[in-house]
Amino acid sequence: MIAHKYDTVTGAWIPGEEIIVGENEKLPPFYTTKPVPVPNWKPKFINGGWVETAEEEEKNPIPQPPKPTLEEQLEEEKAKTRRLEVQLNQTNADLQGFMDYFFATQLQ
Repeated sequence: MIAHKYDTVTGAWIPGEEIIVGENEKLPPFYTTKPVPVPNWKPKFINGGWVETAEEEEKNPIPQPPKPTLEEQLEEEKAKTRRLEVQLNQTNADLQGFMDYFFATQLQ
């Protein structure tokens, strides 16, 4: 017979801690031979039975959009680079205009 371990405080199932016990063998503390329900998300052993405690959002999560492909990531990086180049060119033009004005007014 398989015995399932549960947390001493919360009653949460501890997967991977199962043990095999004989029919008349005494169970260690915080073990039960009641089968864990399938499917399960967050089962807890409460009042002598397994109770599912997962919220609906945990059971049926909203699907995430697919990650962009490497080609799409590359195109996005190229677009960012182009935007930064435009910004840099504008900053350089503004600085050149300021320098031209500054030196023209300072040399008079």
